[in-house]
Amino acid sequence: MYRERVLRVHPSGGLPFKIRPSHYVATFIRENATFLSIRLSIWWCVYLAFETVCEQRGGVGYDTSAMTTPVPVLFLEPVGDIGGAQHVTLSLLKHLDRERFNPRVACLGQGRMADEVRRLGLFCSEFRTHRFRELTCSLSAVNWVRKSILEHGVRILHVGGTKTLAYGSPAGRLTGASILWHLFDPPPDPPSWIDCIARALPRDRVIASGTVTRQSWEHLLGVPVELFELGIELHSEHSRPPAPSEFAGQGPHVVMISRLQRFKGHTVLLDAMPAILDQFPDLQVHLIGGSLFGLETEYREEIEARLSTPPLKGRVHLPGFVSTEKLAALTAHCDLLVHPALVEPFGLVVAEAMAWSRPVVAASATGPARIVENGQTGFLVPPGDSKGLALGIIKILSDPDRAREMGEAGRRRVEILFDSRKMARRLEEIYAEMLG
Repeated sequence: MYRERVLRVHPSGGLPFKIRPSHYVATFIRENATFLSIRLSIWWCVYLAFETVCEQRGGVGYDTSAMTTPVPVLFLEPVGDIGGAQHVTLSLLKHLDRERFNPRVACLGQGRMADEVRRLGLFCSEFRTHRFRELTCSLSAVNWVRKSILEHGVRILHVGGTKTLAYGSPAGRLTGASILWHLFDPPPDPPSWIDCIARALPRDRVIASGTVTRQSWEHLLGVPVELFELGIELHSEHSRPPAPSEFAGQGPHVVMISRLQRFKGHTVLLDAMPAILDQFPDLQVHLIGGSLFGLETEYREEIEARLSTPPLKGRVHLPGFVSTEKLAALTAHCDLLVHPALVEPFGLVVAEAMAWSRPVVAASATGPARIVENGQTGFLVPPGDSKGLALGIIKILSDPDRAREMGEAGRRRVEILFDSRKMARRLEEIYAEMLG
């Protein structure tokens, strides 16, 4: 009866007169705390059961002494779609020494990732779906990972992301596989309950891509986290693809490549457009990408509404996701790449544009500030500063010679700091250290 009184809402929008606000707040906290404690208790009981089994079995699901090279490695991916982290995985898979390591991939979801892995001639399996809040589904996912490890004799489980560790950690403990936890994004503040669970799970080594990501997780975990520098593919000039058909007409052409989420800063670029169009009335802007992982699906409609009216109408194009070949052509032949993300742990597309000798204008979020040398390979502007973004774009488009020099300097910088082959060599060193 008390619950019914609490949930009844007064027509004015307030609480019923008989219920004091303090009672409502206390009930809300108590009910949510109980729900959370039950959820955590279930997971803790499951974890203790796994620990017991591991102790009884000696923590080994196969005879590691019989293992020979190449060493089987399983990359456990949290999704089946392709985001920045999955691009990193694909690059690592391409460059790992196959004589030393035999990589395979397991995706906790279905999507384009499996096709790209198979194009590399590697094995990839997909779990139909997973939902961390559903215990039965979660246990099925753990068992699926466990079977994958045993089936392929995996010795190193490379786990990408936070939720994925909740499946990979118990599976690794049951089978004796060493667990490498690879983090790409900093935890929210305050950390989510999933982050808190992951913090308590066993793993053998933790690496993080991006300085802020490493520092944030070190603070949360209370243990050292190794910085793992990312890298991108370096293409030779003779492999530059033909110019895309989109660039056949008027120009100049500015490209932005990112999934459609607000923190990526699309609206900052749109706010900068009127000032840029005053100087370059034939400017064409290409916003490449779409919604990913089912997040902020309504954001595309908001952008399209702005593009339907002058001065943006006919000047900004929103084609969605494009093929890998088309993406390479757009990046390699644009006049500049813009990346106005408000928050960005790294920013692969920034380094990829520089690898094609393209100048960059980016917001000075953590990742781009590490990649772009301000005034030398492009310009950095404060996050959310549409006027500064417009000024940087105008400077580059107004001086083709300087733009070319910036592009060449960017290529040299990427060769030194962000070569994917160096990234793969470092990962091989980490694997070797884990194997002892």
